[in-house]
Amino acid sequence: MTATTATKAAAPVQVAEPAPATASTTANACASATKATLEAAFKANKKASEALAVDSRGLQRIKCVAPWAFAHFTNEIDGGRMLFVNQNGKWVMLHGGTGQICEEVPAAIARQICD
Repeated sequence: MTATTATKAAAPVQVAEPAPATASTTANACASATKATLEAAFKANKKASEALAVDSRGLQRIKCVAPWAFAHFTNEIDGGRMLFVNQNGKWVMLHGGTGQICEEVPAAIARQICD
């Protein structure tokens, strides 16, 4: 996806309230954390898709530890990162940008995916 805006998000964009993992969250959530699925979650959030410019390479270097997924993106400025959470079997984008976006991710999981 190529965004028409070249504005750099100065701070992370919070686009949804995080929800705690539930018993229904399974390890299979990571199987669905594909480039296409996470890009669809990004595009589904109007606030995020208007605020963040993502070039044609889309999301890259996706990492997942259920219920969290993390991805990098590039654009003509410098790119950034996005954090997703799986809520009731659906991926939802929580934060995106260049700042600290993994603050509510448990530390052990953040060390695995948030780089």
